[in-house]
Amino acid sequence: MLSLERVLAITDGAVGLVEHNAGVDAQFDAIEAALRYWPDKLKAERETEEMIGGLFTEICDAQYEIIKTDLKYNDFRDALKYLERNIELIGKIPSRSNLARVLEYSYDIGQVYYALGNLSDSLKYHQCVLDTKIELKPNSSDVGKSHINIGKVHLQQGQLGEAS
Repeated sequence: MLSLERVLAITDGAVGLVEHNAGVDAQFDAIEAALRYWPDKLKAERETEEMIGGLFTEICDAQYEIIKTDLKYNDFRDALKYLERNIELIGKIPSRSNLARVLEYSYDIGQVYYALGNLSDSLKYHQCVLDTKIELKPNSSDVGKSHINIGKVHLQQGQLGEAS
């Protein structure tokens, strides 16, 4: 079994890749390698869980900045690939606070599919975000924003009755 120090060193290496502008694929590979070597025993220790989870969250945040640049320059295919990998990665990180990130990434995926003209997938992601928001905070203004996004997709599909 790896020691805590070794696990943190592997994790820190992944953070270093982000800080030194390694390619996004290399960053994901390093993170996934760190997760593979993350001992089950350490997962159960709350303090260690929070420490390592925090490092991985920092990595996801740094990668999200790269994704936003891809979106800004209409590099939708790369943005989509990295958003999906970020959701997969963040699902492996033991933290209850990651739901907001998953919702944000899912919203962005819905927007990317919309921009690519893949309206059925866009609708699927926006509906998933809406359902989760309704479950968490049914009277939130975020619920209204999600309804607007779904309406836009229906409007683009020519489904005027569904859009209203």
